[in-house]
Amino acid sequence: MDVSLENGTIKVNDKEFKFSPLPIELMAIFAAKGLVNWIKEN
Repeated sequence: MDVSLENGTIKVNDKEFKFSPLPIELMAIFAAKGLVNWIKEN
């Protein structure tokens, strides 16, 4: 299984499911390893 939150895709075996990509702001919070860390950095 492969999940891409940035691209909005989930691949399971030979099937691909699409959804709305997550906003850049939310991805930045994930990259900072949490909201508290993101707030401290910004």
